[in-house]
Amino acid sequence: MRNIIKTVLGGKKIFLTLMITMLIGLPTLAIAADFKANESGNTTITKDEKLKNLYTVGSSISNDADITGDMAAAASDININGNVENSLFAAGSTITIKGNVGHTARIVGSTIIIDGKIQDDLFAAGNVIDINKSSLIAGDLILGGNTININADVDGKLWAAADKLTINSRIKGNVVLKNVQTLVLGDNAVIDGNLTYYSPNQATIASSATISGKVIYNQVSAASKGVAGIMTLAFLYKIITAFILGLVLMFGVGRFTKESMSNVTTKFWTNIGWGLISLIILPIAAILLLVSIIGIKLAVIIGLIYTLVILLASILLPVIIGSFSVGFIKKDKEYPLSWTTVLIGAIIAAILSIIPILGGTILFIILLAIIGSMFQTLFRAIKNWGK
Repeated sequence: MRNIIKTVLGGKKIFLTLMITMLIGLPTLAIAADFKANESGNTTITKDEKLKNLYTVGSSISNDADITGDMAAAASDININGNVENSLFAAGSTITIKGNVGHTARIVGSTIIIDGKIQDDLFAAGNVIDINKSSLIAGDLILGGNTININADVDGKLWAAADKLTINSRIKGNVVLKNVQTLVLGDNAVIDGNLTYYSPNQATIASSATISGKVIYNQVSAASKGVAGIMTLAFLYKIITAFILGLVLMFGVGRFTKESMSNVTTKFWTNIGWGLISLIILPIAAILLLVSIIGIKLAVIIGLIYTLVILLASILLPVIIGSFSVGFIKKDKEYPLSWTTVLIGAIIAAILSIIPILGGTILFIILLAIIGSMFQTLFRAIKNWGK
């Protein structure tokens, strides 16, 4: 958790809207699915295991098995050595994909390394993204990061944003690059389509690089977009609304708020995994219950709980961000909670909301952790009911 806050406080800006696209395409949960989680937090899946539609969470995940159907994983460290038949969704700190993915891959992390072949589109958002020569992107490539290195061939289009982006492979489609600070086309760079890029600096293009289409350079100011976003009334409205709701939560149920912050920091990546699973499973369970007459009441209860948890998690989000940020700066293990931390959190959350990739990714990850923590607490309460 502290690493994420450190990224917020000292990280570079990233400009590319990916999160909505990535979430819409989350693997669909089949009725027949396998769930893997270890109490120690370390989940290891051996090569001989037969798994279908795998959903796994933990501190670290290592998968050597070939997965039938889809795979979704959330952990600090993720290593996928086996193949995934259909789609892959992975969220974590360090993610390494060595196996092949039969359909689309959606990756959110700090450091992302792609060695395997992706048979459709690849969506990736992170700090450092390396797509190595051994890989192949058979569809489109959509990226957002600080440092991006593309050494694998791409059969489709490339759309990316980064502080520094290096292309040293063949891109068969058009290339569109937004808000790239430094663009380098290496000796092996081949672009069959057009190259359109928005940057304060002109690209460095090797003499042996080839661009078959047009080169369209749009010079932009690095600071203008961010300043414009901060000065809007909508931005101020977000801060005020988050601040007021956070104060209501803090003074109304202060003990609940403090316990929630403590629970979120405990097994942070595991909470993310359970949050992701809860977001997918509960709506499907409610729909299935609606089919049967006796399950209608239970479906309504599940729907109300689901809505309430997401609402509370959304209100808690800036409160927790502010508390974590102040605690990180002061190096205080007991995260403080006061009106000032709520205000700081509201401001940080509002700023993050106008940074399309890094901001949206961090907000979503923290929100998943809050949701996962709340649902785990609820499940434990139900389990212990009557004991």
